[in-house]
Amino acid sequence: MGSRWRPVVSALLPAVLVGPLLVGALLVGGPVGAAVRDGSTRSRAANAPGADVAGEVTPVVDPLGGRRIVLMGDSLASGLADPMATVAPGAVVGDARSGCGWVDALVVHTPNRALSQWCVDDDEAYLARVAQKARDADAVVLLSSWENNDHVVGGQVLSFATPEWDAWFLAQLESLRVRLGTRLVLATVPLGGPAYDRAGDRFVYTQDESDQARLDHIADLYRVFAAAHDTDVSVVDLNRIVCPQRYPCPGRLDGVFLRPTDGAHPSPEGAAWEAPRFLTMIGATLAAQDWVRRPRVLAPSEGATPRRSPTTAS
Repeated sequence: MGSRWRPVVSALLPAVLVGPLLVGALLVGGPVGAAVRDGSTRSRAANAPGADVAGEVTPVVDPLGGRRIVLMGDSLASGLADPMATVAPGAVVGDARSGCGWVDALVVHTPNRALSQWCVDDDEAYLARVAQKARDADAVVLLSSWENNDHVVGGQVLSFATPEWDAWFLAQLESLRVRLGTRLVLATVPLGGPAYDRAGDRFVYTQDESDQARLDHIADLYRVFAAAHDTDVSVVDLNRIVCPQRYPCPGRLDGVFLRPTDGAHPSPEGAAWEAPRFLTMIGATLAAQDWVRRPRVLAPSEGATPRRSPTTAS
């Protein structure tokens, strides 16, 4: 086996990111955490299993505005890649691995240990392939749910959401950002919705509020990381599309049974409904970031030479 991909700045991240940003955002409950939890006080009555709820994101024509993206991640990304490419022909390249996360560590809780080990062994080749495709893209979009787990790092188990796990995870994000060399869009993983129980002819919930708390934690870390790299990292909240009122998620959106099989993966009809809305949010996020990256015209007192914001942060 060849050389392994390793985090490149793990020694710096706990001090730079985990310290002031993570404490401020997660413990004090500042704007980072608050942004994730928007909508949590809305009425939940409309979200009974099988209820039909109106979607909150309206798709637009040419959602990416001429940009090209690479979609990476696990089966959630895999199920959306083709529908997104149909909406934006020539603008979406999918490269996802079902059953695999993207971090350089073995997950502890897995139904298929052999597959999970293969994922780790394949990480270097996978990331090299995505980085190659990213050269012709304006951004890489990451959608992956396997990070919601404990991980084996250096022979030791890091428990999810501990300070040690958080520091390691942020270091993994930094390594990914440096490795890809282009803009990175982090898509939050939505809570599982109702699945259809054929035997009982009814919809049943697949996840609860404890699962929401775990997903919120990863989303918080995404936002902490994006805040530290605002010119090349951004976050798209997929919950706004598939679970707009948070727990419990609706069974139907705009009349479409979105994730009837297992509550996590969209049906073909659900993916066709979700894809243009996901692209609309990605395009809007990249457009907003363009404003942050724009050249700034200086006032006469500052000198006449325009100054461009840095495209990367160390």
